[in-house]
Amino acid sequence: MRVVGAGHSWSALGCTDQILIDTRSLTKVLALDEANQRITVEAGILLADLDEAVAGRGLALATEPSIAEITAAGAISTASHGTGLAHGAFSEEVVALEVLGCGENPRFSIATRPPAHARRRPRSSSPPCDGGPGM
Repeated sequence: MRVVGAGHSWSALGCTDQILIDTRSLTKVLALDEANQRITVEAGILLADLDEAVAGRGLALATEPSIAEITAAGAISTASHGTGLAHGAFSEEVVALEVLGCGENPRFSIATRPPAHARRRPRSSSPPCDGGPGM
């Protein structure tokens, strides 16, 4: 089984003669909780559309990959990231995932965790060998 999205990072990994799941029609914002600064989206939403959804509420993503024409699932699974030492990968902002499957238990959730900005240690541009905070 293979999963594909926007196709930005195309490779042979997306090719199969078996089951192929295309996330491009899974583009909905399911919930936006302004008080807790959390948004629930489907896997195939493009980051450009996600940006528009949060901007419409006066919010922004904590980590912004430089390419907006990729899906949320693609950004999560490829460790897409923005710029600067203060921001990590887009996947670090994920607090929970729900995976859909088939069979007796078609849904399961991966445990929630605090958002990255609450967990992230300060980063340093110093080389780790200098005994500075990067160690």
